[in-house]
Amino acid sequence: MLGVDDFKSLVSKKGGVARSNIFRVELPSFAGVTKEEINLLCRDVVLPGRQIITREKNIGIQNRKVAYGHLYQEVSMTFTLLNDYGIKKYFEYWQSKAVNQTSFEIGYKKEYAKTVKIQQLKKSTDARVDDIIYEVELYDAFPVTMNDIRLSNDLDQLAELNVSIGFTNWKSNFEKPIKPGGSFLDINFDASISTLFDIPDTSEEVLDYLLTRII
Repeated sequence: MLGVDDFKSLVSKKGGVARSNIFRVELPSFAGVTKEEINLLCRDVVLPGRQIITREKNIGIQNRKVAYGHLYQEVSMTFTLLNDYGIKKYFEYWQSKAVNQTSFEIGYKKEYAKTVKIQQLKKSTDARVDDIIYEVELYDAFPVTMNDIRLSNDLDQLAELNVSIGFTNWKSNFEKPIKPGGSFLDINFDASISTLFDIPDTSEEVLDYLLTRII
């Protein structure tokens, strides 16, 4: 049976326990607010998850789940507000690039969709820097929801702003990024896709298969 010493050994071998309060966010600079200021004011952030959506497929007499896509939830971020309300104005400006609140015109996505980075850090041997142990990039990201701000008579209550960031895809630093608009040839076909469409497993065979279908 594994014991406390085994756990301590594993923790030591893996470089310690990841701490949720050591992180960094990188958002685009807008409206006179720098990405360094945004990072300092970010109180909490959620690393994105992923849900694989499936459907049932009959193979002989067996009924199996087969993947055919994935779903994401929006990423939540909370920011501490200062007396200039700069971070609130920042997100108002960013949202206005998507929907102008004066003319009600819809902006072009290339003008408001940006890449956002979220990094899990750990303390380095150099006290001046932190090591990145996990990084996520959100593609075509923009603030979909800017939540209301609660004001109250509670003493020492800090004003905070919560926003939800929508995006089209995310990749971690453990995966090869496939950005929106990338070449079809960059896609890595896996066994689940091959099984779903009854096509060969390797990328070369897949291309040959598709060419024969087109021709």
